Amino acid sequence: MSSSSTAYVTQRAGVCGGLPVVAGSRTPVWMLAEVYLRSRGSVNVVYRRFPQRSRAEVLAALLYFEEHRREIIAQIRAATRERRRLAATTATWLKRRRGRRAA
Repeated sequence: MSSSSTAYVTQRAGVCGGLPVVAGSRTPVWMLAEVYLRSRGSVNVVYRRFPQRSRAEVLAALLYFEEHRREIIAQIRAATRERRRLAATTATWLKRRRGRRAA
């Protein structure tokens, strides 16, 4: 980690699977980076989406993202796959549940 982001971004085993997070929280850097990318590079959107994070924390997380872009994008992709898997599982469960009620 660079010295500018070290104070605000940490990695520890047992906290969010050892992924980089905003220090003192369980907010993974990939979450802030995902919002940043989806908003086409708007830091203000990230500030609004994560009001509990200070501007310094957000900027440090985005700096960390820029310094470790491949790693963080891989984490975003993994999280997206997991969300899709969970959505499909939930849809299947709801379909089965509705089928039991109709019977």
